[in-house]
Amino acid sequence: MAPFSIGTYEVSFAEYDKFVRATKHERANDQWGRGSQPVINVSWGDAIAYTKWLSKETGQTYRLPTEGEWEYAARGGATGNYWWPEYDDKAYAVCVGCDFRNPNPDRPVSVEKMPANPYKLLNAPGNVQEWVADCYMQTYDGAPTDGSARTWNCPTRVLRGGSYLSRKADVRPAARSRMKAGALQFDIGFRVARDE
Repeated sequence: MAPFSIGTYEVSFAEYDKFVRATKHERANDQWGRGSQPVINVSWGDAIAYTKWLSKETGQTYRLPTEGEWEYAARGGATGNYWWPEYDDKAYAVCVGCDFRNPNPDRPVSVEKMPANPYKLLNAPGNVQEWVADCYMQTYDGAPTDGSARTWNCPTRVLRGGSYLSRKADVRPAARSRMKAGALQFDIGFRVARDE
C-alpha cells in the first residue's frame, strides 16, 4: 500500500458548508444541527465534488480513501474485530450495543466526540457510514492487492464503518455495506484521504 494520510474525523457540516458557499453546490440537509456534526445526506458524487474542491483550495490532492486504506486506518494496528479489546466495557463507538450512553441514541454525535484509535482516527467505527472510493463487489476476487480502489463495474459503491443505527458486529473494520452512488441517507457521510 502506498503511503497516505486519512482524515482524523468525518467531514463535518462546518467543513462541508464552506464548500457549499464557495461552489454553490447543493446544500446537504441536516437533521440534528450542523457545526461539528458529521455531514450526512451526501451522495458519493457529493463527496467526490468536495474532495476536488478541497484539492483545488489547498494545492494537495484529496480523495476518498480506498476500502483497503479505510480498513487499515480504522484497525489502528489491531488484528481483532475492533481496535479496542473486544470485551472492554468502555465506550469506543456510537452504535447499537457499543456501550456508549448516548443521550440521543437516534442520532450521531459530534465528529470529535469519541476516543481516537491508536492511529488517531475518531469515529471510524460507528457514528455514520462512510463512502469510500471502491465499487462494490460481493467478494474480493479480482480486487487490487496493492490497496488501490476497485473502480470498474460500479452499479453500487462501498460504505465502511457502520453507523449509530448499526449493531456492534456491523462496525467492525472488516464490515462493509453498499449503496447506489446517488443515494442520500441520514446516516451516511465520509472522510477524506490524501496521497503522501
